[in-house]
Order: sequence, then structure tokens, then C-alpha cells
Amino acid sequence: MKDGYTFVEMAAVLVILSMLLLIAMPSVQSVERLALVDFTEALLADIAEVGQYPYVASDEKCVPRLRWYIKERRYHITCGLTSIKTVTVPEGVEISLPTTSDIVFSKTAASYAGQWKFSSGKLAITLKFRMGTYEPEVIRSEGW
Repeated sequence: MKDGYTFVEMAAVLVILSMLLLIAMPSVQSVERLALVDFTEALLADIAEVGQYPYVASDEKCVPRLRWYIKERRYHITCGLTSIKTVTVPEGVEISLPTTSDIVFSKTAASYAGQWKFSSGKLAITLKFRMGTYEPEVIRSEGW
């Protein structure tokens, strides 16, 4: 009687495992892709809400601000010292932000311009902010 597995048995197990891995990969990528799309849609909704919502008090003590904390992979919306919302970036979503990525939502005018890029796998979503508006242009690109 011989102990262990034969070369053919080990090869068959490795072939089966690699086939299962190949079958599972598209579903893992689609879950990450879905997380990216859901995250950016929620971010856009938060920006739209805070940009027009009457958080700003009449005496302007409360000016909404969206601030990124890159190391913690999250953004935080505050109004003065009051926390409104904190959102963590999902795992599998890569973030690329300029050095100045905070937005202050003042009553007078939108004074932020810049691009925020989020990617997962082959899908990238870029939010392009222009001076004068809080509504970013959304650019989707695949296979970059």
C-alpha cells in the first residue's frame, strides 16, 4: 500500500480548482463593479442633497463641507461642527483624488474644480467638477 496521492490525482485536483477559480472570477468582478457604481451614485446623491438642501443657516454659521479622509477610505459631510454623514469607500474600489478634494457648499457660488476618479477592475468613473456648479460631469470608461 502506497501513501499519498499520485501525480495524476494531484493534477486533476489542480485542474478542477483552476476551472472553479476561472468560473468564479467574473462574478467577483461584477460584485466589485456593482459596488463601484452604487458608491458613486450614493456620492452624487449626497453632493446633490447637501448642495441644495437648506443646511446653511440664515446667519451662515453652518456651511456644509464634504471632506475626504484618504487613509481611512471615507468621506465625511459636516455642517459647522455637526456631523451629517460618513461614508466608507467599499473594498475593491480604488480612489484617485487631487490634493484639494474638499468641497465647501457656500450660498454664493461653487468654487471647487477638480476630478475625482474611482475605479474597480476595468471600469473607471470620473467625477469632473467645474467652477460655478456643484453638479459634476460623470465620465464612465471601460477597459482602460
